Amino acid sequence: MLSLFSFYFLSYFFVNLFFGIGNFLIGRPIHTRTPRFFKAGFIYNSIDVILKAVLAWSLFWCLKQHSSYWPSYFLMFAALIITIFTDLETFLISRYVTLYLIPVGWALSMFKLLPISPIESILGSIFGLVLLWTVKKIASRLLQEDGLGQGDIDLIAFIGSFAGPFGCWISVIFGSLLACVLILPYALFYKTRNLKIPFGVFLSLGAMAFVIFQTPLLNFFMPL
Repeated sequence: MLSLFSFYFLSYFFVNLFFGIGNFLIGRPIHTRTPRFFKAGFIYNSIDVILKAVLAWSLFWCLKQHSSYWPSYFLMFAALIITIFTDLETFLISRYVTLYLIPVGWALSMFKLLPISPIESILGSIFGLVLLWTVKKIASRLLQEDGLGQGDIDLIAFIGSFAGPFGCWISVIFGSLLACVLILPYALFYKTRNLKIPFGVFLSLGAMAFVIFQTPLLNFFMPL
């Protein structure tokens, strides 16, 4: 069994690797690590530590459970961490790690490398796409501007292909609550209403939380 130090080393390596891929996708030097969204050193260091802890926890969770699904979830987490980086950096989400991986999620479910059926995988993508597309249209009518970007819609469809409709729903709920908890104090402190939020970051964190806690969540909401 790997030691805690080994887990931290692995998380440090993979997070930096994923950040490098994120830099490549947005056209920056691969060695550049700090997202421009966070210019303050303390804030960035906190985010850096959290990401490493999340990845270390995910690896520990997968290895401890001896799950045959961990390679699929590792791919999912890699895409989500890259998304977190690029959304913080540019408010853009690359389709290479969202839209283009949706068929991969369908295929993994077909070969039983995910704990959901192919139907659930496909329905998860459709459910997520329709849900956030509807939210976007409603926000556009009420606010006269796009409330969500196309990247967020691609992202939730990708999450649905790996987590199914229930995982997709939990990701949206948890991500929305997390965004409110973290962003509202910031907006109130700086007294701004026109704050642009990288919502893909919170959707990604919500999806990670679902993967890690999906067994108790499923037992709680669907005991049968």
